[in-house]
Amino acid sequence: MRPLGCSLVLMAFSLGGLTCERTQRSSDSAEQRAEVEKMKPKIDCFLNVNRSESDIVANLRFENHSQVAFSIPRWTLLTDGEMTWDAFEVTRDSDAVPYDCKTIKRGEPMEDDLVVLHPEGTFETATVISLCYDFAQHGEYSVRYRAYVSEPNGKELLEINSEAVTVVVQ
Repeated sequence: MRPLGCSLVLMAFSLGGLTCERTQRSSDSAEQRAEVEKMKPKIDCFLNVNRSESDIVANLRFENHSQVAFSIPRWTLLTDGEMTWDAFEVTRDSDAVPYDCKTIKRGEPMEDDLVVLHPEGTFETATVISLCYDFAQHGEYSVRYRAYVSEPNGKELLEINSEAVTVVVQ
């Protein structure tokens, strides 16, 4: 029995040394993570919805709040004013309003397909969302932009979302 107790004491001492070493490494990696975090893209999206007699227009502003330039495909930013994918979450009185336009599946973007958002840079665009989502019924609509783009490392997705905006149709 005695040798077993001795082994436990030695094992606890060894683990204690490892714990201390792990704490140091953990501290180093926290600093490294903070540095990596500063270099990660942070794209904010602001949505404003205007309603005219016949159309509902989404005005979007994208802002790069990171220290690195970030390239985003033009179709993700809706640069041509044409929607080719389900870019918005739209609900009417809490019920989902389906996207009802064409969807184009795309491959990897080429250089000409990209918009570069430089550090602290902005990009603004507008698109008529009532062409792709049915706003014909009376009610309270909630509209929110949401997209996912590959980060420069190609391993992670960056989520770009706006706050939800309310549109009342009477």
